[in-house]
Amino acid sequence: MPPLPKKTSSASNEPQQLRKSERMLVMRASSVSLTLIARKMYNAMLYVAQRQGLERPRYSAPLSKLAKIIDYGGNDNATLKQIVREMQTCLIQWESPVGRDGVGWSSSQLIGGVELGVVAGQNVIWWEYSSIFKRDILEPMPYATISLVTNARLRSISALALYEICSRYKNSMLTTRHHWRWWRDALSLQPGTMKEGGEYKTFHRDVLKRAISEINSQSEIEIELVTHKEGRAISEIQFKVRANPNVQREVQALNIEPVDLALYDRAAALGIGVRWSERLIELHGDAAFSRGLDLLDARMKNTVAEPVASPHRWLEEVLDRRSLPALAVASPSDAQVQPEVPTATSPAPVPSPAMSVSDLETRERRNAEAISLYAQCSEEVKARYRHSFASTVLPGLHRSYKSDWERYGPTGRMVGPVFVRYLSERLFSNPHSPP
Repeated sequence: MPPLPKKTSSASNEPQQLRKSERMLVMRASSVSLTLIARKMYNAMLYVAQRQGLERPRYSAPLSKLAKIIDYGGNDNATLKQIVREMQTCLIQWESPVGRDGVGWSSSQLIGGVELGVVAGQNVIWWEYSSIFKRDILEPMPYATISLVTNARLRSISALALYEICSRYKNSMLTTRHHWRWWRDALSLQPGTMKEGGEYKTFHRDVLKRAISEINSQSEIEIELVTHKEGRAISEIQFKVRANPNVQREVQALNIEPVDLALYDRAAALGIGVRWSERLIELHGDAAFSRGLDLLDARMKNTVAEPVASPHRWLEEVLDRRSLPALAVASPSDAQVQPEVPTATSPAPVPSPAMSVSDLETRERRNAEAISLYAQCSEEVKARYRHSFASTVLPGLHRSYKSDWERYGPTGRMVGPVFVRYLSERLFSNPHSPP
């Protein structure tokens, strides 16, 4: 087992900045989708390799050091090892966002050969880079400067991808123009190339707005969306980039909230992979995700109810659209109702502000169980519940709720929580009345 390289001396206040080749800012996964942790880990490993020098045949670092750079806490390295394997097997297509002459398309794995071992009681990783890209990776020119503090702070893959592209334009103020579908593909890191179809307003609502807000609140740059139309439809977009006066790097380093890898390990033990964990944490936050895992664990231990066929789908149903603003842990003895048993006829009333904490916890627990039972119903029974809700409850709601129901059904942002309360009332008020 080769020894660790000697530490290079550096000033204690030296900012952690990565030089990333311009031609490698846009990463498109062509095999499996790339997770947020994998992209952060790749940046951390690249930072370490640049400090160790181009002349080395391979590079090394303790896994604990890499976890510290990307600000992932916890003592179990199982998840980090899984991410390393992902980087080794994921095929990436690289592209420059600038479109310079002579800079085209290229493809490679994120890292080459990998070895894991223990040195002086530490888990250590050794890795290599492809000889074709090694100089571009370690001594890039031209390059963008990536703050590893920001790399650690950002909590969504789309925000990190957009931040890296925009960091290339810190001094030029305006990014290049591309079709909005080019940006959609560049920010998703999902397998495949740019796909036709889809709507810009969906991309703007679900991806761009969130990513821009996160970058502007968490990074050293501010970005502003600039749109260009063909006729009445938005065709191309670009971004204005400027320094963010409200975020200081020194303050950032003190305010980073570590992400506990134990959450990913708990999710994996319940059958939920890293990609789904990242997605649900991004949408709902660490605390809600942790409470959801508690609820899922209790549900899976419930031997009376039907087995959970798809843990990540079950948890998504519970957390989706903020149906449960404050999850409580469900007891296996609570609400032993079969999934296709119909119930009462009137929608659940909106709880009074005077409800006690115990009443609120009971309501949220029943809501969670109602979602679980509904998810396990046959499509025929689900359709009957939806029809009953649409005919008895929906007519009394504002037209905006009706529009939300027509477009999104039970997952609508506005009408979804009402439907959950309706289900809860049907399932727990009178468990013998058909839908």
